[in-house]
Amino acid sequence: MNNMMNVCYDNTFLKQVIFRIDFAKPISSEKIFCESIVAAIQTAYPRIHKEEIIRFGQIKVDVKRGAVSDCISQDVSEGRQKTFISENQMNKLVLANNYIIFETNKYGSYESLRTAALVILSAIFEIDDVVVARIGLRYINIFNSPDNAKITKTMFVPTIRATMNPKPLDLSDLYVPVRSITLTEYRYNDIRINYRSGILNQAFPARMKNDSYIIDVDCFVEGGISCKNDVYGFLEEGHAAIQSMFEKSITDDMRKIMGTKNE
Repeated sequence: MNNMMNVCYDNTFLKQVIFRIDFAKPISSEKIFCESIVAAIQTAYPRIHKEEIIRFGQIKVDVKRGAVSDCISQDVSEGRQKTFISENQMNKLVLANNYIIFETNKYGSYESLRTAALVILSAIFEIDDVVVARIGLRYINIFNSPDNAKITKTMFVPTIRATMNPKPLDLSDLYVPVRSITLTEYRYNDIRINYRSGILNQAFPARMKNDSYIIDVDCFVEGGISCKNDVYGFLEEGHAAIQSMFEKSITDDMRKIMGTKNE
């Protein structure tokens, strides 16, 4: 599968997809909740679920002052947070003065997420002096056995299979394994990637069972980003990296269960 962007599946084990943008400084409520931005959001998330007052602040350190307790202060501001939900009530968007979060719990396709994000971000970048401090994209896959098949470790490549060991050390029974997840950190161009694999154990903190394997790929960039095309570029490059890593983690036996469909 050379073109990873064209790989999709009839059935996936995606538990959640999170796309988050943190602004370098809070945007005024008048600007971030203006009519055009809310209208753009409601093309994909038409229902307003709730609205809250939030507080956020910046810690300041005065190196000229003496005692440590005297040189740290915090400016606290008050803002708003609105939660919008999709028609199916499974997906939501959270907008606040200092961040926007796309949380997808019922995943359709990357194209649908990208389309919604581009419409909304285009409206946000109409605001003068928008600067992004951090962008993140995370895909969390939890592999539970479906009714018609059994998920086994052999459906993952050997290097990933090795992380899915419920008891990696030879210890006495006093040491009860409750979770086993391995983290590997990567750098891909300017993108940092946290790749987690192992056994999630949905019965945590009870004894670990071999029924919940996880592949969790979280990529992000940090720095002052003021061009919306750079945000779009991260979304494309980040998704391509995540999909490539996922494909290199599984075998054809897993693809058969998921139902490979090339578009």
